Amino acid sequence: MKILVAIANYGTKNDIYLDQVLEQYRALPYEKDIVVHTNIPKDLGTDLKVVVGLPTPDPRSLPYAHRRLFIECADEYDLFIYTEDDTLLTSDHIEAFLEVTQYLPDNHVAGFFRYELTQDNRVDISTIHAAFHWWPDSVKNFGPYAFAEFSNKYSALYLLTRSQLRIAIDSGAYSLTPQRSRYYVMASAASNPFLYCGLTKVMCLSQLDRFLLHHLPNKYLGKFGLPKEEVDVQVKTLMEVASGSLTPSRLFETETKLLNWSFDKFYYAPCDSELLQAVDSGYKDVLSVGCGSGNTEVGLLQKGHQVTAIPLDAVIAATASRKGIKTVEPDFNAALNTLSGRQFDCIIFDDVLPHLQEPIPILTHFANLLKEKGQIIITCLNTKYRQFTSETFAPLDLEVSGKTDFETLGIHLTNEAMVRSWLHQSGLEVKRVSYSIPQNSRMQMYKRLSLGLLASKLAPRFLIFAKRQQ
Repeated sequence: MKILVAIANYGTKNDIYLDQVLEQYRALPYEKDIVVHTNIPKDLGTDLKVVVGLPTPDPRSLPYAHRRLFIECADEYDLFIYTEDDTLLTSDHIEAFLEVTQYLPDNHVAGFFRYELTQDNRVDISTIHAAFHWWPDSVKNFGPYAFAEFSNKYSALYLLTRSQLRIAIDSGAYSLTPQRSRYYVMASAASNPFLYCGLTKVMCLSQLDRFLLHHLPNKYLGKFGLPKEEVDVQVKTLMEVASGSLTPSRLFETETKLLNWSFDKFYYAPCDSELLQAVDSGYKDVLSVGCGSGNTEVGLLQKGHQVTAIPLDAVIAATASRKGIKTVEPDFNAALNTLSGRQFDCIIFDDVLPHLQEPIPILTHFANLLKEKGQIIITCLNTKYRQFTSETFAPLDLEVSGKTDFETLGIHLTNEAMVRSWLHQSGLEVKRVSYSIPQNSRMQMYKRLSLGLLASKLAPRFLIFAKRQQ
């Protein structure tokens, strides 16, 4: 087997990691050629090639430099590896890739997760965070292995066989320069092959440990990522989905069609302290609709509330359940049947309604689960926020630019008047509205822009408190 390795290395900041990465590639027991793409001349030894230059004047375009090399050499190698300079690939990773690839269709590519190590050597999977999630209905068996798709296509690295690379090239979308993508420019080089080039990235559930790559800087620890033991629980749950013992359904489509993925519904949102304060201490029974990993729900439990949650899917339900949260089936009709006859003091829709094409029927049904003096709390994006522009809500598909309907964007561009109308038509009346700049905002760039802005109708989020109409 003959391998071509292309490594992107900008400047000198990561040279300490590059040395470790090169050591592993040099040790591979295969015939190989190693090419380092960089922006400045470097002496890295005579056993590899250094190519200096950027595909475009944009310094962020360096990760695309390997594309021309791969196209030119497409018929000369059996395996092609592209990687950033701080992610460690070993011979066992390659063996694992080759073992499972023989069972996969040519357009399915075994993917990798990146992890980081804590000081006590615990593994945190940094690929899993924010809005990224498993697709439970994607679980399939190929040969002796089970696979599933994960929504985050980025892992700083990819491996392609010759036939897989040919599929990407023949698609006409294996671009030599950065493409429009939901991923930032540098990350798009390692993710776009699985978005536009006819390739499907799948994760091997049966041997996931062999598809974990060490991100050497460990710089995301404490910022985002999921402990390995929680990922193991999710994988176990996916295997139960594969066996038919759990539903593969999802509560609703959490991904928008916007270029900016920050407006997707988050699976791993931090605890929302503002929402915790909004739930009155006298409300004993609380229902959370659209529960992700459960950080806010745990906060409610710690305040003494009894919490029932309708999760986004069965996989994230396993994560929430480990934290003591009682969950029901991730399906609106099934959940309503399960909860029939129950009454709640408070029902929370945290960033849920904007993602529902028809929110009024849902609100109407859940209003019937509200106690006479109970309330519904709704959090929504405020598209009237002064820092939002038309570009903020640009669709990924340029051909539909200018349209703002749900079908085009995959999200309602909500404001107070719109949600008030939904509530009124659902038999609910507004008690009060609160505008805010969330302390734990997922939209950090907008939070920074809002410094000094009072919680007014110009703030990026609003909470609406409603009750049943008298």
